[in-house]
Amino acid sequence: MGETQERERVLSHFSRRYLHCNPILIHTEDGVHTLTCALMLLNTDLHGHALYNSIKNEKLQWTIDEEEMRKSFSELGDTNQADSTSKHMKSMASGEKHLVTMAQPSGALLYKNGFLVRKVHADSDGKRTPRGKRGWKTFYGILKGLILYLQKGEYRPDKQLSDEDLKNAVSIHHSLAMRAADYSKRPNVFYLRTADWRVYLFQAP
Repeated sequence: MGETQERERVLSHFSRRYLHCNPILIHTEDGVHTLTCALMLLNTDLHGHALYNSIKNEKLQWTIDEEEMRKSFSELGDTNQADSTSKHMKSMASGEKHLVTMAQPSGALLYKNGFLVRKVHADSDGKRTPRGKRGWKTFYGILKGLILYLQKGEYRPDKQLSDEDLKNAVSIHHSLAMRAADYSKRPNVFYLRTADWRVYLFQAP
């Protein structure tokens, strides 16, 4: 604990002393310093706010390539469960009130699909979304792997992802979802906060 300069002085002194006592293990003072800092960060993450376990269980993903996203989405139609999917979609259209659970035989798993109503509450960096852009909009949601695809109208396997679909897709990697207990205007609403601090409200059947 303490000022950065104080910590750096302690680390520098420790690195010199460790190298002096253990010249065979690590050959440079910088090497000792780097390893020590890495161990301290690992200790903080492991015993701090569960970041270690989060990254251990699910590696960080960088920006998703649009072509890769399109390919991922098109694979939804390549499953052997096409007939089963069609039946599920018909049951959804006929008023069944739950999101459907489905397995994907290869690639990213298809976890859920069904209608969602979305409201954008905060943009990236947690800034409140302007009032004119906060309205509720209905989408057909498909949770596949770590991506929540939001498509206008009901999902069809032969329908390609449009630019608007890509724009609406949400990465749920390191996101937090919780029931919106303080929101009383609509039933069955939950919050979704993404890694870049966007906040959405979703209403599910």
